[in-house]
Amino acid sequence: MKTKSICALAVMLLCLPLTARSQELRGKIERSIKDLQEEFSQIPENKVLLLDQLASRMAANMDKKSFTVIFVDQANDEMGQLAMIWLRTGLIYYNLNDNFNIESAGIETSNEPLNLTALEDHGFKIKNDKNNEFIIQTIKYGSGHWEINRKNLNALNLNEDNSIKVYVKEGLTERNAEILFDNREAIATEMIYVAAQVNAIVKTKMNNP
Repeated sequence: MKTKSICALAVMLLCLPLTARSQELRGKIERSIKDLQEEFSQIPENKVLLLDQLASRMAANMDKKSFTVIFVDQANDEMGQLAMIWLRTGLIYYNLNDNFNIESAGIETSNEPLNLTALEDHGFKIKNDKNNEFIIQTIKYGSGHWEINRKNLNALNLNEDNSIKVYVKEGLTERNAEILFDNREAIATEMIYVAAQVNAIVKTKMNNP
């Protein structure tokens, strides 16, 4: 019996490094995140309040299975896509990505190609593939990748009790969270900030059960 327990423990320990490697970020991306952390103080106070509210709501629901945060704009343009990518990246950095499902979608659809090339400056690798009428972009972040294309909000069939819609442009809704992005350059800093705040809340709860 003791031998079986030791073998089981040995198998578990061998599997752990493989699990960690499956969620690694490219080194240049990690360096970009550290640079972005230095810019947290530049986030306007009114925006910090909104970002803190989002982080708090995420942390409060992280025990639910695949709690979904979805960034919504008119046609699933670059701002919603970048917000999704950077929040996913931040959650991987803080080892929280298994607790959330991060998406983006539009109120309507569009076949126009997305311009996400600015991500390459941070270490992401982008490949464009045409699938029927849609351009699918493969975003490689290190040891894994995401397939990015335009999505329609209604097609996602969200569970309202297990998700939060974050509207990234003004005037799209009067309900749920609304986080306005003034420019694309601010998105990376603000989404990494949200991930950092979720991590801080989780650590505080662990230290004060």
